[in-house]
Amino acid sequence: MRFTANDVVLVTPTTAVLRDQVACVTTFVSDKELRFTVPAALGGQRRIHVQQVDGTLSNPATLLITPVIALVEPSARLRPGSEAVIVGSGFAPGCMVRINDQDAPTQFIDGGHAGFTVLRPNSVQPNAGGEHVTVQILLPTGEASNQMTIELETFHLLVLGDSVALGQGLPEHEKFHAHVERWVRGQETGIGVYKTVFAHSGAIIGIRDDGTLVDDIPEPLTQAPIGEVPADFPTIVQQCDSFADRTETVDLILISASINDVNIRRLFNPLLSEQDVFDLIERHCYSNMRTLLDRVVTKFRKARVVLTGYYPMFSEESDLTLLGAVAAFMGANVVGLPGGVAGTALSLAGRAKLIERSTLFLKHSGIALQNAVDEVNGALGDEPRVLFAQPEFDKSHTILASDPWIFGINSDLSLQDSISAERGVACASVPSSRGDVSASICPKASVGHPNAKGAGAYAEAIITQLIKRQPITWNLTAEGFLWGVVTAAPQVEGSLTSNDWDVFSNTPEIARRVHTNGTIENANIQIVPPGEAVRHWDPDVFRADLARAKVLGMNAYRLSLEWSRIQPQPPAWATEYIAARQLICERTGRTGAQAPE
Repeated sequence: MRFTANDVVLVTPTTAVLRDQVACVTTFVSDKELRFTVPAALGGQRRIHVQQVDGTLSNPATLLITPVIALVEPSARLRPGSEAVIVGSGFAPGCMVRINDQDAPTQFIDGGHAGFTVLRPNSVQPNAGGEHVTVQILLPTGEASNQMTIELETFHLLVLGDSVALGQGLPEHEKFHAHVERWVRGQETGIGVYKTVFAHSGAIIGIRDDGTLVDDIPEPLTQAPIGEVPADFPTIVQQCDSFADRTETVDLILISASINDVNIRRLFNPLLSEQDVFDLIERHCYSNMRTLLDRVVTKFRKARVVLTGYYPMFSEESDLTLLGAVAAFMGANVVGLPGGVAGTALSLAGRAKLIERSTLFLKHSGIALQNAVDEVNGALGDEPRVLFAQPEFDKSHTILASDPWIFGINSDLSLQDSISAERGVACASVPSSRGDVSASICPKASVGHPNAKGAGAYAEAIITQLIKRQPITWNLTAEGFLWGVVTAAPQVEGSLTSNDWDVFSNTPEIARRVHTNGTIENANIQIVPPGEAVRHWDPDVFRADLARAKVLGMNAYRLSLEWSRIQPQPPAWATEYIAARQLICERTGRTGAQAPE
């Protein structure tokens, strides 16, 4: 057959009848050469013919259409377990999506689209900022497409702070951040979970009294375990600033800070007045903490932050026999305490002084830290991201008590933690230029820190806060289905007057009749005026209620407008109330909630 300018190339599936053929865009080159564009056909082997104007067909030839990937949707980081679509050409029924070396559940859509379930393959290059894997389409006949790289979503846990955040004296698996990491892995099944720990013993926040940052960069420590050596530097601000990976990929940050700024030696110094201690707590646990948290949430704009509180160190259950030695190991001025001596014992008065300062710090640091958290969340607006976790220690859990959750010392003055030997080696190797490291305190640094039980209590407090803030998801797939709440002004706003409900709830005869009718069914019904109710009209109260509805996964809110508040006395209008209701509607709309008809 000699080709002509009117000839057309036809492509036909090998198993199809002639009517399934596809005419290609054909270019005449010569009577011996035609060029054509391969159509968007199903992948695999195809027959091709040349058809002339009179319908004459050439002898068949075989064409292999291989799959080609153009893009993957969505284009953002893909979460293992989610659904995605590969867009391209040359796909065929029975094709399979392969991620690295592992086949993923695949749904053929058409010749240019294939859906698949994203999975994290067994072989993946670790990357906390996002794991990169390749996707490929394989036809049933074995033909493979080009490979395209996609990024899998990961969970990145960052730990900043002092020795408490580090887990001083504890093996890795007993540290509270390890407990939280394991919990996250249980929640985030199928996803890569990573942890970066910058926290170290002795770390200070790093903000001077005049508000400037401490920017010293001393000679680095090199002998492991480096984190066990109590040193001011890197400061916690420096820890935050030193994070060089993609900040938007950090999901959770754990922070413990301020005890080293207040300073144990100052806290338990009997010559320091109570007012001086208050001032230290206010400066470091509130003011400097507020600055630190602002810095953290500004840098890590998508991360949830959990700030942990501290714990009571001493109580009436703390054994007097070794209490003086413990306090000295921690750096307290034992000789200055009532009845204190340079040995191991401590008087009742001396213990009382330790308890007094320990209790004072626990209470007021907790208040200051919570205030810092609240103010940072307030500045964040409708998306508060900072939580405060206060571990629950009681008197029996203090140092040298009946069930201690804090490392103390043994009767022979030996340390109770399991890594004291390794810490001693690290302490001995500290450069002489490091004036921020105390040679006498360093080997004994575990004393006064949470032991395995204490770390467990910290983890429980953190996880409890995270669970409380987890949004509840509902499988409400029916189109138009609304799951929401309803409020009635007389029940939730309170302090309503000049309306029928006010008369109803404040009329003795009505109350008597309702009670009498209730007794018929053995029901004790008492009508009581709502009083202030729950103050739902207060914007702060409303915001908290709206947040609860959002956590419950609700997408609708129906409220009533109390006319006696809108127009208390005609013809005047309560413009402030109307404006507040408008604000409620606007805030509700921003959460995605709808108004039921």
